[in-house]
Amino acid sequence: MNEQKLYAVKDDKGYYWEFKDLCGIDLGGFWELLDVSVPFTVSEDDAKNTAKDHGGNVVELVDAPAKIVVSEAEAKMLKRSKSEHFWATNVIQNYIDMHMDGMSNDEKQQFEDRLMRAYVVGWTVEKPKRWNVKVPHVNNGYYYKDSDGLAVFTAKRGRMLQERSQFTLEEIEQYGLQDCEKEEVRDEG
Repeated sequence: MNEQKLYAVKDDKGYYWEFKDLCGIDLGGFWELLDVSVPFTVSEDDAKNTAKDHGGNVVELVDAPAKIVVSEAEAKMLKRSKSEHFWATNVIQNYIDMHMDGMSNDEKQQFEDRLMRAYVVGWTVEKPKRWNVKVPHVNNGYYYKDSDGLAVFTAKRGRMLQERSQFTLEEIEQYGLQDCEKEEVRDEG
């Protein structure tokens, strides 16, 4: 497999060269990594020429960092922030402002850092834990969700254990199933 390499230019202070801003305008200059829209290039020659002309050292980015796990709401906001119609930092900052009530400054900073890293390196949506909920006093009986609410499934477990029969903690509380026996669903993928 032919992997494409990425190159960045980093100065002595740990700042990264801005190759282009979010609108594609070549601004140039060294900035803190979180303030840089495009801190890399696929051209080793461009990186070397930038370092020669403006200082700094060429850094080859070897492995992509792990994607950041975010909630569904955070993923929606990050996707919106990637849109060409919005300034990413404004969208992320507005989201943070809306969700930061009661958090300490350290917690706010960690929240902001996580979202900015997700924006830069990519994200994956957190899958909420799910449970299969047994019907009390019924052998091999499990609850599942149908269009009318809850129903009892009394056949063997085989084909029943699909998404309709898996409940999040919120759904378990919503349907009043807290006192039932639960089996956590293990993601085999």
